[in-house]
Amino acid sequence: MLDKFTSMEVVRAVAREGNFSAAARSLGISQQMVSKHVEALEETLHTRLFNRTTRSVRMTPICERYLAAISSMLDTIKAVEEEIAGESSDLKGSLRVSAPKSLFRSHVVPASREFLSNYPHVALELATSNSHLDDNVDERDVAITFGSRATADVNTLVLSPTRGVVVASPGYLERHGRPRTASDLASHLCLLCGKQGVPQRVWLFGQRGDIVVPIGGNFFTEDWETIRLAALEDVGVAYLADYMVEQDIAQGSLLEIPLDVPPGEYLPLCAVFHRSEFPPARLVAFLDVLAATFAAKPAVRQHEPLHLVPSNATHALMMPT
Repeated sequence: MLDKFTSMEVVRAVAREGNFSAAARSLGISQQMVSKHVEALEETLHTRLFNRTTRSVRMTPICERYLAAISSMLDTIKAVEEEIAGESSDLKGSLRVSAPKSLFRSHVVPASREFLSNYPHVALELATSNSHLDDNVDERDVAITFGSRATADVNTLVLSPTRGVVVASPGYLERHGRPRTASDLASHLCLLCGKQGVPQRVWLFGQRGDIVVPIGGNFFTEDWETIRLAALEDVGVAYLADYMVEQDIAQGSLLEIPLDVPPGEYLPLCAVFHRSEFPPARLVAFLDVLAATFAAKPAVRQHEPLHLVPSNATHALMMPT
């Protein structure tokens, strides 16, 4: 007789992965065993949980309701079992983490390296999120994002406030001079970013982004990391989030340019994860390492150990992805 709790975990894995073979790989069991667990639970519940074709596996509405009801319970059971087994000193299992691409070089990869050196038996999977405001944790354990709102199902750990920084390379400033005021930016080669082929030809300064400054420039991209690389190659002046260029400034590859207007403030960087009375020990350990990584960076200011972002925290300037 198959274990019912294991069958629940298998059904959750199939729903998460979207097919039986991927669920089998993630669980370390055979595809045939996945099918047996799903069929056993369907027989117990007297209903079909998935609509299966040769091309796709889709949850039925009943399956969606069922998983919504049992997921928190499964997480709690797993966390309690890990605690009882004393796995905090030898963590196992897997963690799925997503983050904006612009965070990987400066924070996510360094934190991952530190975490895996301390807990080598945890399998860590990193994915690029589709948006800087992507706080969906249905298919991952942790989502690093810009701002979020706490809900009944989700907790938010504030990692760092974030501000904008105007920078340029020593080579660019030697050839073109240093802008002294915000109005000087109109006559400089500013590196333009935007979306859907439309460059943003103004930069927003001030805490609420209410100081609108027109800028010049003939270089346009939709990727913030490309803006950073172009600045390093003497192409122009960039306006980027502080965490993206803190290492470059520390090394002297880029110089911060103070102007006569206060820098723009972004939504805070946050780690979003499922709310649970007993979160898995590996999740807690990863969040501890992640918070320490952000706190160790020179541009990062103090953060509270656990701070839920208020629901009215919606103002945002330009968001690196």
